[in-house]
Amino acid sequence: MQKILCEFGKADTVDANKNVMGKITIFTVMWIVLVALFGLGMVALFDVENPLVALAVFVAGCLGSVVAYRLVLNLIGRLNFLPSCRNKQCSARKYVFERQSEEGAYYRCQCDDLYLLTENDHFEFATPDGTRQAYRCRYESHGQWWSAPEIFEKYRKP
Repeated sequence: MQKILCEFGKADTVDANKNVMGKITIFTVMWIVLVALFGLGMVALFDVENPLVALAVFVAGCLGSVVAYRLVLNLIGRLNFLPSCRNKQCSARKYVFERQSEEGAYYRCQCDDLYLLTENDHFEFATPDGTRQAYRCRYESHGQWWSAPEIFEKYRKP
């Protein structure tokens, strides 16, 4: 069993031998085909006759497409580094930096709600009385924002 630390101090256990990713979808197949086509396109572009050089160009073309994909995702993640607000009306660009504190950075959305972005990527709603409520979190820097674990627990099937 492998322990995965979740947001806000909770932990989930996941069996490392289980298939966490699920089944292969049509999108996975499309991604594999596109990467292979990019590699084949690189081989055709350079018109390589030596099989070993052609293999190296193919691998470099495949890796180049994966690196380009990750760079685009990283750029998009940097542009949208905050999740939408609780009212689903404010995107990342509609937040205004309020102040920096020991807990993290405070942002205010156009709905006039105050949020705290902590160093470990927890995005918490700061209530007017000073308490904080878990709202969103993410597992990796510039990754997808997920609902807070309290929300997961509320809707988890027994």
